[in-house]
Amino acid sequence: MKTMTFQELRAESAAKAEAEKAERDAWIREHGSDRLKKALELGFADQSMGLYRNERLALEYEESWRWHWESNQDLKDAEHKEIRNPSIEALEAYEKLLADERIPDPELIYLQWYDSSTRYNVAAVYATVLGKLAYYFVGEVEQTSY
Repeated sequence: MKTMTFQELRAESAAKAEAEKAERDAWIREHGSDRLKKALELGFADQSMGLYRNERLALEYEESWRWHWESNQDLKDAEHKEIRNPSIEALEAYEKLLADERIPDPELIYLQWYDSSTRYNVAAVYATVLGKLAYYFVGEVEQTSY
């Protein structure tokens, strides 16, 4: 295996970034909202990545996906627990996502988070989607008051 120099690694990284931007721009032209298309036209595509990811997630992925920082619940502080006795629904969802080439290395987990009086639990698949961490919720979120 050939060892790459720093300059070669940098050039490879720059080429990959340019290819990703070209793919993003083509997607925006074909599928983006008027707002996203206007951002691209005026040179604000790089500053509109959140909007791009949200629109693309909504169009190309199932509605069960949630960005780890966006939800009615504060998933930033959610705990990843080892899943025990997963439901058939959770196993089938995980199996389906394992086969999806767009989703590298999905993990089946039990997600738990709290607010001032409630604990929330849900089986979820955790993965990188469109370059950002996301959760695929399996089933309903269970709520327990304490």
